[in-house]
Amino acid sequence: MDEQDYERAAQYVSKFIELDSDVGNLPFLDTKQLSDQKTSMMASRARLEEIVREKFKEAANNNNHTEAFRFGKLYPLLGIRDEGLQAVTSYVRSVVSGRARTQFEALSDELGNAGNERQKADFVGVLTAHFKDIGAAISENEPMLIGSFGNEALLSFVAAMHEECDVRGTAVIKRFCEHNSIEKLVKDTGSRSSMHAQTGDVDPREVESYLQEILLLCERSEEYLSFILAKIGSASPGQVISPKEAGRVRGGAFSVAVKELISYYIALEEYYMEETVGTAIRISEAAEGSLTTSMVDDVFYILKKCGRRAIASGNVQCILATLSFAANTLTNKYKEKLAQEVRGRATKLLADAPAEYGLPPAEEAGMHAAPMNDLDVSAEYAEKLRRELEEFAMEVFSMPTDQDRIKSALSELGKAASDFSHMSKSSLEQLSMGILSKVKPVFAEVSQFSYELSEEAYGEYEVNDPWAVKLVETVESTVEWLQPLLTTTLYDRLIQSLADSLTSRLDAMMMQKRFNPLGGLQFDKDVRNLIGRLSGLTQGTVRDKFSRLQQIAIILNLESVQEILDSWGDNAGSLSWRLSPAEVKKVMSLRVDFRPEDIARLSL
Repeated sequence: MDEQDYERAAQYVSKFIELDSDVGNLPFLDTKQLSDQKTSMMASRARLEEIVREKFKEAANNNNHTEAFRFGKLYPLLGIRDEGLQAVTSYVRSVVSGRARTQFEALSDELGNAGNERQKADFVGVLTAHFKDIGAAISENEPMLIGSFGNEALLSFVAAMHEECDVRGTAVIKRFCEHNSIEKLVKDTGSRSSMHAQTGDVDPREVESYLQEILLLCERSEEYLSFILAKIGSASPGQVISPKEAGRVRGGAFSVAVKELISYYIALEEYYMEETVGTAIRISEAAEGSLTTSMVDDVFYILKKCGRRAIASGNVQCILATLSFAANTLTNKYKEKLAQEVRGRATKLLADAPAEYGLPPAEEAGMHAAPMNDLDVSAEYAEKLRRELEEFAMEVFSMPTDQDRIKSALSELGKAASDFSHMSKSSLEQLSMGILSKVKPVFAEVSQFSYELSEEAYGEYEVNDPWAVKLVETVESTVEWLQPLLTTTLYDRLIQSLADSLTSRLDAMMMQKRFNPLGGLQFDKDVRNLIGRLSGLTQGTVRDKFSRLQQIAIILNLESVQEILDSWGDNAGSLSWRLSPAEVKKVMSLRVDFRPEDIARLSL
């Protein structure tokens, strides 16, 4: 000690304490000599304790980190571990507290000088700096704490650092709310909404400026709390955080302040969504060169922005509330607007058809087609929104339980997409039925056509198609003008819908006819012509729509009843039959040259 080699002296004291415990009561030792030595060592120990305390206090008062930790590490060697841990913890906390106090005072000065210029007050920066100070204090001192005081020391040290955040961090959040009158803003925005009135009491743009700052505060806070919980977990027995420790953090003053801030964020985000979506709907118009109205892009842009902003907060409850509100926005007001606009549009659009083939449609045609396009694009956008938000959420959250809860909330957007799709399908069916009504004269010709052909008639039809080409040309002339007015997807779906209806009617008609072998050949050519010509009207495929008619043609071209067995059951190969055994026999009975008793004996 005279040489000020306090580390070496502390090692001697530590060894003495250990030996005193192990051999002090052995009978073969000279008890008087041992007592004298013990008295001398105890005096040295007391003197060294006093020196270490004084040196540590002096270093702490002078903010001399090197010396403070030098002497702090000696406490456990002197048998006063708990006192040393308390001293080191208090010192580090005082440093963190001092820096936080200085930053908060500087912030307060800025607020006093900034007047109404809210942007000059960097609440996020001050809170983030406090988190960094706590994080650095824990990370930098962790090896020393564990090495000198044991693993359990880190647990109490982290808890003490977080207690400082309960004081300083809470003060920053409360000051932010007070300075910006957040509670009053929430009350004002909650009193009125554009979904029920022409304008809200608060400009959504002003709300959004607060939202971004609140989001950053919440995001940084969630990152900090996750760090603290992870550190507590790593220092806990079995590296598993106990419910008590987790509750102490999540139920502390700072966490309560963050929860309150998040509740403000949710209320303001909902107001922002409601106001901006309501405005997008009210001012919606058909932009020049666009097939949809402006509200479609505007509404989904708003919802995507709000959804991503909520996910970035890192708070699951915030995300669930925001996503739920976004889904409700789509399935209520937005859906109602779509339904209102699309009602009766199919009839009005058909009324805009050109007077003659090749002429332009009426000027209002684009306006009448837009609501149908809105539905089609909305279904696509809703599913795309669900997918993109899910991908982003999976990047932010790694816990399976959090991921599952978010996916469940996002499924509501999938339901909205399904609703829009069904509404689009319904309006498309109305349009399809209107188009088919103009094809009735051709169907009348088909119903009168006979497939019991002579050689002469069959030769004539090889040159002049009897009805298939005319049917497709009629459909083409009826729908072609719609192609530039509808989205590519919607137009293709229209052709698909028409193909469904055409094949369904032709299927029913053919089941009422009679065929000879030449008639079967002719029908096969008619089906091929239909497929070829209709395929030219769409970017998709219509071949699958004609599967039943193609299979009917196969049966009608069999040379005998038994020949069906070569392509049935295990012999079907890649052919997937759409006809039941009963329907196969029904089609066979249409051949005038197949005997009923042969068909009846057929086992399928």
